[in-house]
Amino acid sequence: MYELLDLIEDEAFVIDESFELFFVNRAARERLGGSKGRCFEAIHGRVSPCGSPLWECPLRTAKREGSASLVHPAGVTTGHEGYLKVSLHRLEDGKFLETRRDVSAERELERQILIHHNHLEAISRISFAVSGLSDLKKVLDAALDVLLTIFPGCIGGILLYDRKKEELVYEVQRGLSLHFNGLLSVRKGRGVSGRVAERGEPLLLLNVDPNDATLAEEQLAREGVRSIVSVPLKAKEVVGVLNVISSRPYEFDREDLYLLSSIGYQLGMATEQARLYERLKNARERYKRLLDITFAIQEEERKRIAREL
Repeated sequence: MYELLDLIEDEAFVIDESFELFFVNRAARERLGGSKGRCFEAIHGRVSPCGSPLWECPLRTAKREGSASLVHPAGVTTGHEGYLKVSLHRLEDGKFLETRRDVSAERELERQILIHHNHLEAISRISFAVSGLSDLKKVLDAALDVLLTIFPGCIGGILLYDRKKEELVYEVQRGLSLHFNGLLSVRKGRGVSGRVAERGEPLLLLNVDPNDATLAEEQLAREGVRSIVSVPLKAKEVVGVLNVISSRPYEFDREDLYLLSSIGYQLGMATEQARLYERLKNARERYKRLLDITFAIQEEERKRIAREL
């Protein structure tokens, strides 16, 4: 058996119930330089078996149940980032075979799958929140409320572009000062939002200098901004900007930027649809008024002809 264990890539140890090492395979010897003594001393550099607050020693579990398995950060053992899966099984002679496998790639894959799942769930929640709403203010309110539940502790707002005035105005916001409520306007090319609107590209700032002139142009410095994600709301063209803001540096990452960019496209389409609905509604009301006037004129003309007859 020992010859076979020397051939595998995983680290393997044979340990007795008193934590004494009886065998260390080639993969483990290359890292440890050959080991004797008790496992917690040779492998972890500890003076006692592993326990709280790190993790419960799997050998104790294996002695009770015959086998045990756990995953822990590799840095505690190897000094490198990543994760190790430790498995123990009782052998026929009463000793235990312990194997250690690097599962960093698997854990990273799980993390990526979870991130993408959360992103899809977030986009689905935004879609559900804005579906069936034709009032633009309600659409943006619902979207921002859902969005900030994904980023707890953050504040933010949505600006819409006014084509006539050629400027961006905060339509909805959460956590910003009251002067942002439809009063503060930002021209394209100025401030964070203005630059995002002009370029049509998202912007991620991870460690903002409070004295940054770009923040001053938009009066964001007073909001205690340390990190910000700003993405355009796009339909055929930029119709607005979405900002998510944190008072902590390095609060966001590239995954957050991709998520918010996707939501930006979604809200851009929702904004354009809501505006189209509003234009159609106004056109319908104008047409109705025109019909009422036409019918009134026709009725007056009919009465005039009747009198003349």
